[in-house]
Amino acid sequence: MTKIFLVGMTIVTAMSSLSARGTFEIYEEKKSDAPRLCEVFTTKAELYKKHMRKDAYAKATLDAYNKRARIFCAKAQEEAKKEVLQKEK
Repeated sequence: MTKIFLVGMTIVTAMSSLSARGTFEIYEEKKSDAPRLCEVFTTKAELYKKHMRKDAYAKATLDAYNKRARIFCAKAQEEAKKEVLQKEK
């Protein structure tokens, strides 16, 4: 019984590590989504602000959209600067 359990755990561990590596490699090759997400959350925040309710939950939602917009826009700006510097070299 113990041998079957150990064999099963070994197989599961090996499969999960191979799966994780493949996912990471695909993510590395993929171009960053920061510019797209910057635009998405900026637009979402603007539209939400126009039609939002007047309660604490709506305010929290708007704050979350603005926070995500700031994060992704900052990442997009950093990546754009890096691309410019690489082209200059």
